[in-house]
Amino acid sequence: LFSSAPVGGRHLPLVVRVCSSFTFRRGRASDELTAVEMGACPNRMLLAAALALARTSIASSTPDTTNTSGTTLLPTDPRITYTGRVDRTNPALAQLAWVMTGAACTFEATRPGATVSAYFVSPKDGARLRVMIDGVFFAFCDVAPEPDQDGQGAPTPVLYGLGSVRTSGNHTLEFFKVTEDNTQKKSKGVLGFGGFAILIGGTFGPAPPTATRRLEFIGDSDTAGWCADGHPGGGDKPDTVQDGFETWAMQLARNCSAEVMVEAVSGYGVMPATPAIQSVLDFTLGFDTDGPKWNHSAWVPDAVVILIGPNDEMRTRPGQHARARRGGSHFVEDYLQLLTQVAKGYAGVPVPPKIVHVCGGSLNGLDPCSDIQKANERFNKLGLGMTGYYTTIDPGDPKTPHWSAINGCRPGTTDHCKGMSKYNGCDGHYNSVGHGVLAGDIIPQFKHIMGW
Repeated sequence: LFSSAPVGGRHLPLVVRVCSSFTFRRGRASDELTAVEMGACPNRMLLAAALALARTSIASSTPDTTNTSGTTLLPTDPRITYTGRVDRTNPALAQLAWVMTGAACTFEATRPGATVSAYFVSPKDGARLRVMIDGVFFAFCDVAPEPDQDGQGAPTPVLYGLGSVRTSGNHTLEFFKVTEDNTQKKSKGVLGFGGFAILIGGTFGPAPPTATRRLEFIGDSDTAGWCADGHPGGGDKPDTVQDGFETWAMQLARNCSAEVMVEAVSGYGVMPATPAIQSVLDFTLGFDTDGPKWNHSAWVPDAVVILIGPNDEMRTRPGQHARARRGGSHFVEDYLQLLTQVAKGYAGVPVPPKIVHVCGGSLNGLDPCSDIQKANERFNKLGLGMTGYYTTIDPGDPKTPHWSAINGCRPGTTDHCKGMSKYNGCDGHYNSVGHGVLAGDIIPQFKHIMGW
């Protein structure tokens, strides 16, 4: 198989992946098609479509790389709708790094089994993509780290079968990168997207509509979806258990029918020693600080929603997040610096977004609450054109029963919290149910603030 879009003026060999468990490669000196990975595919129609796709691609010579018809969507095609911060400087390869970035398209299936594929250049650590068809979860697509295949060190595009449909008609497919940049090493953590393709069974339609409401989220592991698909005592491999789609933030956004943009880094806070998210916050691709800065005027949210700070005030935490207790006045100053950085980014926009603080994160999530309120009070006195608001889990209840329950604490207290309850994934973080409890408490307060 060869790329239908040229890379460096030539068509490179491709890997075709379907359902994350089928891989087909074409040998360099032979036309033999060999299945090098076999497993149980959750959708037999998708497998059949992939086999037909492979036969069609081998039977035909090099595809038409100038094709902008219904069967190919290049990254710059206006029929693609993007989510989150995406660098489209290179017309042949859009770049994504932040969690919950993604792309969507519509298509008309002319027969059952029509399959939408996409071209990806993997980041060093791979990526986990959640594929949705018509708003319903279809499958995860695991973009595995790939070695250099051409001997020249250049990345080779990989064609992944994302999803197929059982019925003819009009459909919408979207994918979300539900893992963050876990390499944190400049461009090595960037996912390249080379566009969509339908090689059999359909044509692409107009761009999917976007929501009128917009929400930006800034946070740590609770917003990045760390361990959301894990279980207590289980492993925490990101490409297996991280899922930014299941977080309190995304549940809030879906409840409000809002488009999202997320900047979240697990283990980060606002203090330099934690380290601070401020150092990567203004960049389109996060840790790729050699890349472009984000243009805040290009996408203005209705609110910037922030849940961050527990890592700064953590007493101890096992594993990679272990740190000594900090916080207090230094935390207030650094949190205030984050708020002024956000305000600076949106200075001059016609309608500045509101800032909404959320308290209720996992593990020691209540520790920074009083300091966040202090920072917010100071921010609101600066006259920077934006106003901050405070929300919390268990509003009005001093014993915080919801937070205690979802952190596996001793009943009726916020002590002896083991993070091993039915509300937890791995590493003491929330699973989708735990995130839902937090979101359920925050949503009414948030809608009241927003007038929604």
